[in-house]
Amino acid sequence: MADVLDPTSDFLAANILDPEKKYIAVDLDGTLAFYFGWSDDIGEPVPLMLNRVKAWLLQGRPVCIFTARVCPPNPDKFRSIINAWCWKNLGQELPITCIKQHCMEEFWDDRGICVLPNTGTRSCIEDDEGEDEDS
Repeated sequence: MADVLDPTSDFLAANILDPEKKYIAVDLDGTLAFYFGWSDDIGEPVPLMLNRVKAWLLQGRPVCIFTARVCPPNPDKFRSIINAWCWKNLGQELPITCIKQHCMEEFWDDRGICVLPNTGTRSCIEDDEGEDEDS
């Protein structure tokens, strides 16, 4: 198996999106889909996040699924499961990656902690209504 971090690996090349195009990365389990523990199956969509992604797509904003499910050793197995989930819930496939790139404009995730740039200081934007300027 090729080293995931080797820049010459087929795995890395297959997971790189267009480096000239900014995109929004959306975590799958626990963010875009309900998650209650590991399973090969993907949960039902989280309605607010699903609607947000659909709105971005209608606006022409590039969106990709960012998930550890496509890390080795079984990236192809889970890629096909994710593609089927996307077709069912979004009506189209989305790019899928597990590799962070400089062209990632936003990252929506249930586990990430937002930090103010160059400070190490945690920043937190609370949204009681579940709405934001981007939806």
